[in-house]
Amino acid sequence: VHLHQFTPNDHYVLFATTGISSEAMSPPSNAPNHETFTHAEIVMMLDPSWATPERTRTENYFPVDTVLGFASVPLDGTWIWTGHTFPVR
Repeated sequence: VHLHQFTPNDHYVLFATTGISSEAMSPPSNAPNHETFTHAEIVMMLDPSWATPERTRTENYFPVDTVLGFASVPLDGTWIWTGHTFPVR
């Protein structure tokens, strides 16, 4: 998971995966364009205050854990698509 803040004027920081798209997901055959949309990366946008050194401590690590959890879903023989929702704990 990578943290990106593009410019100091951005009103968000971006957590993004790289690498999960190297493995194809398994969309159901009745999904629209199922043969086209088999690869994905996961992105989460957060307030810029998350990009501070104190946020790297374990108790504030939930955004990274959440993105990593989402990233493991396609590796389990399933897929992630528009409209899918996940519980965040």
